[in-house]
Amino acid sequence: MYSVRVYNDNIYPYKEKFKGDLIEIPSKKFVDMDYFDAVEFLGQYTPIQLDGGGAPLPTSYKMLRIVKQNDFKLEDSKKIICNACGLEFDNADKLEAHVSEKHIDDLADEEEQKKEPIQYNIFSFPVASTFTPAKGKAAGVDKTEKEKLYNNYATLGFGNYPTINAELFITQNLSRSNYIGGMLRHLSSQGGIDGLV
Repeated sequence: MYSVRVYNDNIYPYKEKFKGDLIEIPSKKFVDMDYFDAVEFLGQYTPIQLDGGGAPLPTSYKMLRIVKQNDFKLEDSKKIICNACGLEFDNADKLEAHVSEKHIDDLADEEEQKKEPIQYNIFSFPVASTFTPAKGKAAGVDKTEKEKLYNNYATLGFGNYPTINAELFITQNLSRSNYIGGMLRHLSSQGGIDGLV
């Protein structure tokens, strides 16, 4: 069995229980683990935690990777240069300490960076025009009186051959959305029509 490094690529520290121990990996740092334990640790399912509003918590994102020992031994054997200021360091640990001390503000998440104000100029110039809008008045609107509606009404009609047509409509509101109604109708004639069957 050989040792590997498990790196946390998240900008937040990562914590997880593994084989009865709490594994804590600081942001952008690593822990040394046995290879088989590291593979098992990365493959261990851990659900993403949610905040009170149901949004996922970025601190629970498992952004880990395994680096073999011979990969990080090589970087220890040569000089490492800080890209921000050009200083040289003997190993990656010293570089990481330097960056976290001197350049941490440069590594802030894009969302956390302050937005710079944008300055712009509007060039307004007069336009030669003889048009002057006339002052107007809003047209008045005549309000018509609201028509009165009745719940009940009756009709009565008379026709030829003493025909009587009568109708009565009655409604009653039970609530704002329900009502009950009824209708009575009478149609009769006194006769005197020739050829009626």
